[in-house]
Amino acid sequence: MTAKDARVDLKTTKAAKAMLERAAHAAGTTMSAFILDCAMSKAREIVAQFDLIRLTHKESERFIAALQKAPHAHENLKQLFKKHRIKPSQHQEKA
Repeated sequence: MTAKDARVDLKTTKAAKAMLERAAHAAGTTMSAFILDCAMSKAREIVAQFDLIRLTHKESERFIAALQKAPHAHENLKQLFKKHRIKPSQHQEKA
């Protein structure tokens, strides 16, 4: 288990606190654990939605076409790969 090294404080109403205590008790956990679990679940959901890229149908077609289009290797890059080719015996681990 990871050590808890940060603190979060919040102010609320007596009614909200009572509801949180009741829910935590029903869930068989502490109020802190209940609040943290619920908040982390919602936080992950929000962050996942924020990180999601949304494209229109036309944009998605352009994106797929760009991925499928093979890039042309520049001649200098080809020469660099030929010059610095790794021999198979150099990167294989010994058994």
